[in-house]
Amino acid sequence: MPIKSFFISIVCLLSSTLPLPAQSFNIIPIPSHLVAGQGTFLLSRNTSVWVQTPIATTAAQYLTRKINRATGFSLHATTGKTGKSGILLRLSSTPLPAEGYVLHVDRRGIELEAGDASGFFYGVQTLLQLLPPSVEGERAAMGISGWEVPAVNIEDAPRFAYRGVMLDPCRHFLSVEEIKREIDLLSSYKINRLHWHLTDDQGWRIEIKKYPQLTAIGAWRTEADGTRHGGYYTQEEVREVVAYAAEHAMEVVPELEVPGHELAAIAALPELSCKGETTTPRIIWGVEETVMCPGKETMFNFLRDVIDEMTALFPSRLFHIGGDECPRTEWAACPQCQQRMKSLGYTREAQLQSYVVERVARYLKKKGKTAIGWDEVLEGGNLPKEVVVMSWRGVEGATEAVKAGHPVILSPASDGCYFDYLQGDLVTEPIAFSVYGDLRMTYGLDPVAASQADEAQRPLVMGVQGNCWSEYIHNPQHLEYKIFPRALALAEVGWSPQEKRDFDYFCRRLDSDAALRLQARGVNFHIPLPEQPGKKRGDWASCNKVVFMGDSTTLSLTTTRPLDIVYTLDGSQPSARSPRYTGPIRLHDTRQVRTRSVLPCGILGPERTIDVLRETPRPAIPSGTTVEKGIKVRYVKGNFTYANGAQAPFDRDTVVSTFADVTRLTPLPKNMRGVEHYTAMAQTLIDIPTDGVYEWTTHNACLWIDDELLVDNRAVFIPRNSLQPAQIALRAGRHRVRTLFVGGIFQGWPTYWDEGFVRFRKIAE
Repeated sequence: MPIKSFFISIVCLLSSTLPLPAQSFNIIPIPSHLVAGQGTFLLSRNTSVWVQTPIATTAAQYLTRKINRATGFSLHATTGKTGKSGILLRLSSTPLPAEGYVLHVDRRGIELEAGDASGFFYGVQTLLQLLPPSVEGERAAMGISGWEVPAVNIEDAPRFAYRGVMLDPCRHFLSVEEIKREIDLLSSYKINRLHWHLTDDQGWRIEIKKYPQLTAIGAWRTEADGTRHGGYYTQEEVREVVAYAAEHAMEVVPELEVPGHELAAIAALPELSCKGETTTPRIIWGVEETVMCPGKETMFNFLRDVIDEMTALFPSRLFHIGGDECPRTEWAACPQCQQRMKSLGYTREAQLQSYVVERVARYLKKKGKTAIGWDEVLEGGNLPKEVVVMSWRGVEGATEAVKAGHPVILSPASDGCYFDYLQGDLVTEPIAFSVYGDLRMTYGLDPVAASQADEAQRPLVMGVQGNCWSEYIHNPQHLEYKIFPRALALAEVGWSPQEKRDFDYFCRRLDSDAALRLQARGVNFHIPLPEQPGKKRGDWASCNKVVFMGDSTTLSLTTTRPLDIVYTLDGSQPSARSPRYTGPIRLHDTRQVRTRSVLPCGILGPERTIDVLRETPRPAIPSGTTVEKGIKVRYVKGNFTYANGAQAPFDRDTVVSTFADVTRLTPLPKNMRGVEHYTAMAQTLIDIPTDGVYEWTTHNACLWIDDELLVDNRAVFIPRNSLQPAQIALRAGRHRVRTLFVGGIFQGWPTYWDEGFVRFRKIAE
């Protein structure tokens, strides 16, 4: 053997017998206790898998399916133990915490001990993370003879009993197979609750046999453009999802919204509301004024009937009843509601909402269930002690709840638990609620500290939940972009000891091993895009059209967490071999800068292109030009698409004071029903104080400066917060500003809700 080869063999031999440092393990969520051992166990096609307790069978079958699919092996689990080495799943001889497990790997084999089925399943998830990321592949890789599993001793159990993620098929429907996929992915990281939001204003999603109208009418809405959207789950499909979740150590918690957010049910059964008027499911987002009528006993009879059928489908002890965002204006004018308040001695409509919550919660208790409600359920007082409060409007609801003796689940939108929020700069991210909630915010939550629970109140903190509302999530790929990797951060918040958590260490595990696993499973997970620095929370700093006037300029880039950035200046697509960004890029002429982030594992993020233009300032309009006061508007009534509004045959004229007034040329009822749509072109002159580069933005369809189309939002998927600023060099003086507003409801968003603004700011030289 050549000396070089002999030396390499010796090094490999030594490295396989020495213990790995604990930091070398990439397990998410990080276990409670981990001690590295010496050596490795060779997992091959000849490895035996034994099960010594029936409660481990499902986990063992899951393990062998994963390994066989990725390797082409034919492992199978057998009862008992007949060999000297292999993988053994057995009942722990000593009591373990619920969902806890002990995993031991040495040269002789692998032993997994647990006290319940969940513990075995979660132990298997940890074991899989000791194998190469290719174990997550959907097809067998070529040439695999075996995998070496590092020796290790792990004792693990969750910090919190409740670790949940909420999916919302009411706004945009998810198929049974899509729900199952998310269960499979989330359970891999020890998420143990799927909160299934099944009823809302925009759609009723569960079959109730006593009320077929709910799915015949309430499950379907006709969008503003005439398309029909909807769907529902049959009771058989619900059982299928619940059973699939149980196989993945996950419990499905259903949600039936009361008494607000139920316009879809009211569309099917108008008598549930105060006025009893015929209506249809809501086709816009936001909060609906028409709610259920607590003055009618028939409403409570309806809720009991629905609960009877739903509780038979969901074994979970927990049952979510909503209770959030319920306007009470109709109750104040409803004789039946006022009579109910009088008979109960109430003086505030908030007490009436509490009455609904209390009655529903007590009925659920009779059915062996415990009610969960969003933190608004605290507002009216008189909330039964056993009702669980899910604190979403910050953490104040959790603090109030634990002081009153209620169990709590932390789900604060302000602390990264709303996965539909932005993960980066407004300019670089897909359309979303314009609120910021990145990975660091999610990971930074400590449920006990946030709820201010003292030692005695600590048991009341049940855990955490991430919510993914789907108003702006139209397909499963976008859903996964929103959920991952924030769900992994939430998983570690819910499972791992607080003192073990460290964001930098989490990112090292995420951006190396976990990213490869997500990629192997085809997950469209979020990778931070290069941004320009200077962003404030909820603001923007990035711009895709950057202008300079002098001899040169610099372009600075950053990411929301430290990652390498590659870029090109010659028009070619960036690759892992492209130049690395090490500091501001100096540019002397017009260039297209194409950028991508690079994870440590080598995965490249999406591309972001920035056009950097060297310009001569546009001259101002001659000073002698007549200037008219106000903003001149030409408009035409009728329905136009966002894309073709510029071709509208404008036939009316008016003058308004501000650009916001351009969005108010027609009466706008709160429910946006029967709006007389129009399209408008608005024009005025604006004084530019000094020569320089100015950055402009608008939510409108288009913006022209001196007849040059500067901002064009017509290609955006949803015309909401379509913030695409652009820069232009201007001389001091007056410049013509023209903007196109297209009125309508597009993908659930009325453009009349936009501010109609035209904003500009001077860029420092």
